[in-house]
Amino acid sequence: MNLTQRLMAGALLVCGVFGLLTVVALDARLRSRLQQTTATDLLRVARLVGGQWRAG
Repeated sequence: MNLTQRLMAGALLVCGVFGLLTVVALDARLRSRLQQTTATDLLRVARLVGGQWRAG
């Protein structure tokens, strides 16, 4: 393996690791945002149903 191939392999490895870390970080942020949005929406619907609920 000559120098050019080693440099190319190293560059690809660095780009791959950076891409993987980016995807993992974005996944965590999106999951957190989705949980917050879902909880907010469910609370709003529960309050709407609770306000319109009639016993009996």
